Amino acid sequence: MRQNRFLRMALAAAVISALFTSCTAAFAGASAENVRGDVLVLFHIPIQASSVESAAFEDMLLSSARGIAESAGARHVRSYPAIAAATGVGMAHMASDSMSTEELGAVLSARQEVAGVYPNHRVRAVKTPNDPSYRELWGMERIGAPDAWEVSVGSRSVIVAVVDTGIDYTHPDLAANVVKDLDGQQGFDSVNNDRDPFDDYGHGTHVAGTIGAVGNNSVGVAGVNWTTGLLGVKVLDDEGYGTDAQVLAGLDYVLDQKRRGLNVRVVNMSIGGWLTPSEGAPYRVTMKALSDADVLMVSAAGNETQDIDNPIGYFDLREGWVDLRGKLCYPACVRLANTISVASTGFGNNLSSFSNYSPNYVDLASPGEGVLSTIPDNDYDSYDGTSMATPHVSGTAALLAAAHPGETASQIKARILNGVTPDANLNGKVARSGRLNASAAIRGETPGPGPDPFVSVTGVTISPETLRIAIGQSATLTAYITPANATNQNVNWTSSDKSIVDGVQSGLSATVRGVTSGSAVITVTTEDGGYTARCAVTVSGSNPFPDLGGCSVGGGGVLLLMLIAPVLLLAAGARRHG
Repeated sequence: MRQNRFLRMALAAAVISALFTSCTAAFAGASAENVRGDVLVLFHIPIQASSVESAAFEDMLLSSARGIAESAGARHVRSYPAIAAATGVGMAHMASDSMSTEELGAVLSARQEVAGVYPNHRVRAVKTPNDPSYRELWGMERIGAPDAWEVSVGSRSVIVAVVDTGIDYTHPDLAANVVKDLDGQQGFDSVNNDRDPFDDYGHGTHVAGTIGAVGNNSVGVAGVNWTTGLLGVKVLDDEGYGTDAQVLAGLDYVLDQKRRGLNVRVVNMSIGGWLTPSEGAPYRVTMKALSDADVLMVSAAGNETQDIDNPIGYFDLREGWVDLRGKLCYPACVRLANTISVASTGFGNNLSSFSNYSPNYVDLASPGEGVLSTIPDNDYDSYDGTSMATPHVSGTAALLAAAHPGETASQIKARILNGVTPDANLNGKVARSGRLNASAAIRGETPGPGPDPFVSVTGVTISPETLRIAIGQSATLTAYITPANATNQNVNWTSSDKSIVDGVQSGLSATVRGVTSGSAVITVTTEDGGYTARCAVTVSGSNPFPDLGGCSVGGGGVLLLMLIAPVLLLAAGARRHG
């Protein structure tokens, strides 16, 4: 697994110092984990969302993306119309054969309509191979599946999108549960850019078997659902690797099918990679759109043996030492109303030695060692990994959707999290300090009534929106989240040009300082959905009063007070609103 970045900056985390970076700073130190000359671009859409269902909207989106790419001497690879239609934010994959990732990012970031530019990272499956000897389906017993099957064994109308290496849809233990999409196609393949998601690696087929291998058919194994709808979405290649752009294309496809009426209730993502918080915007925007569309997204926590709240790094046989400091694993660390992150446990219910963990970013654990399931060519094998733990949870979510068809994704999530089996082995390791219990989840009381305890962000504003300071002078900017009681109050601050305006962030506030004469834009971005607000800063002159805060105009005490007063009032306003 090699996940794409997720914004962390939790309220409980320490103040992040000196994090003001330009839009292109994310490209510094680009490595083999980035695709050279590839970027993902978020850009402003020049029409209203009222037109999003029309063909004209897609034509406009494509034209805008191509225009931006051509202006930078790059080529447009792919746009993401379903995400743009749902969010109002344009997203495109662009590439250059002559420029590096850093060079292309710098050129694109200078364009006014571009909101953000991000490297296209490689992503991989989150699976560790194990001895292929036969093992019993111990995980099904451990999660209480046999008792849950007394209530329901699933429904073909409940569709689970398996975003992975594809599915061997000819496997005799899967074929009856594999569905086609609204276009009569087998699914989607963003690696080969076609509609045939056949699995040429094996990982996705293994995941699919745990979710929904046909039960009670005297063949092979049984999934958490004996009957369900498995939709193949291939985003990883025949070695289990892919890119951010390919994963996002797969999710864009799922969102499009959902918006058109396909009953996609769950997305399983046993994939991922590590990214800095500022690089996670494309994932946050995309997953927010799916969350708002009432789709439950279940992600693997990853296999790097890391404390996600304080990651260090690990040694990879293919890449050597991988430094994870300052990064988060994606998509597991995206925290939205309808997301769940899963760690792995072994036969003794202990956290698996390879599993990542965090009481802030990982919700619960489920069986992930020695999991027997389907693999291509009519075969079976046992794998280890949080990839194997995750489909136990996704399968349970689909089972709950079949048993309680009127419940929302948030209610299904609440059933799963409220029904965990407490386990002291998991205290401080996962948020619910427990293991998946499908029986308790399916038999529990209907969550609610009352508001969802998770309150999504709907916007952000910044005060002030314009600022004039002198070289050496500092001022405070404050972000205000809407609604005020939103669950995720974390934000990331960036400067369009650190050589002009630099700063330090502290939660919803940031202290900016003039470095050299010129103009720069300070942007604040929310973790929940990628909403942004901007302050235009002009830096001029020298600072004749360095000990008094750096006012740019000299004179008597009264004039000095007049110049300082707005900053003092701003600080007072921040205290009132904080």
